[in-house]
Amino acid sequence: MKQTYHKIPRSGIPKITRLSDLSEDRRFNLIDPAGNRLLIGQRHDSSKLKPHDESIWETPNRPLNTYEIAYRLAYAKDDHTAAVKVLDKMLASDKEAANTLRYKALILRADLAFSSDDTDLAKQLLAQAKQLILTDQELEQVRGDMDKMNELLNGG
Repeated sequence: MKQTYHKIPRSGIPKITRLSDLSEDRRFNLIDPAGNRLLIGQRHDSSKLKPHDESIWETPNRPLNTYEIAYRLAYAKDDHTAAVKVLDKMLASDKEAANTLRYKALILRADLAFSSDDTDLAKQLLAQAKQLILTDQELEQVRGDMDKMNELLNGG
């Protein structure tokens, strides 16, 4: 679709949600004009399963759980409205969250803003993410999110 139409329909209907690489599988949703939802996924090979590394979070309880809930709402359940509420509350109140978690939350929120055609908000969120100071180790931990940020900035 990207080659033919020069974009992937991420908002409106029909649409294809972005590919989500969850711990148990990789998946995306396809929503047709009638509103029918088709979940397309592929389980990870059990030898390639990534253990969840909680060592990267300073406070692995509430902020991490909140981010994971928002991520699943956005990409597994395709409930962007609920994901936005969770993320906005987290970003406003969880000042104790690690920079890596804050970075990931800002990128996720920007992706959701782009999905709802709120490009001004998305650009503000991406600018906030760029301003976070991350160590080399933290940069390595958010490499996938950095790629997503570049994709969003380039209109992908």
